[in-house]
Amino acid sequence: MRVRQFFFFGLVATALVGCGGSVTSNGIANIRGINASSSPALVDLFTDFNLIGFSIPSGQASQYSLQQAQLLTIGVRQTGTTTTIGSANFQPDPKTNYSVVFYPTGASAWSFLFLQDSVTAPAATKFKLRLINTNLGGGTVDVYFTDPDTDLTLETPVFDNIPFTGVTASIDLAAGIAKQIRITPGNSTTPIVPAINLTGVSGATHSLLLWNSAGPKATLLTDN
Repeated sequence: MRVRQFFFFGLVATALVGCGGSVTSNGIANIRGINASSSPALVDLFTDFNLIGFSIPSGQASQYSLQQAQLLTIGVRQTGTTTTIGSANFQPDPKTNYSVVFYPTGASAWSFLFLQDSVTAPAATKFKLRLINTNLGGGTVDVYFTDPDTDLTLETPVFDNIPFTGVTASIDLAAGIAKQIRITPGNSTTPIVPAINLTGVSGATHSLLLWNSAGPKATLLTDN
């Protein structure tokens, strides 16, 4: 039976300059940046008050940063410059983890996904995985989690038909066993990026980032 993984769209904020508030005692959120843009290849992510991530490479994430849980203006600049190339308003909740994904929407145009990150531990002997699809122009995708080099025509994807800017819920997968992650176009079994070979660590939480740099790329990020 073909299992479908439902997905949700992260809150997408276009590059709008906003006004942040002053530092308050509203609580603290944990926020990190993810650079899903190939150009700039290195970016800084910052708020009204301080830095979230410095020199974040393409396809990579910063460490989590403690930020005020209030209305924030989050901006991005190319590392080594002081010019903001995109910004948006975001209201985080206290005691909550977030990923802010910076991704292209066209030539010299960018946007953001604001994603709440799971802190719930996976089941025993499992690890968690979700997909973030920022592969501009790539259409929908399926994700397979299988034994290495298994014939995908005999397999069922763990995520299917996930569109551009689609973000799946996290699912539990088997840890401690050599497996392979492959990404294909929706309803296809031909991979579009090299397979990711891994032996999942029990208790780990990952985001599988699909992005574009002169073609689709995939990065397995660690969330905890």
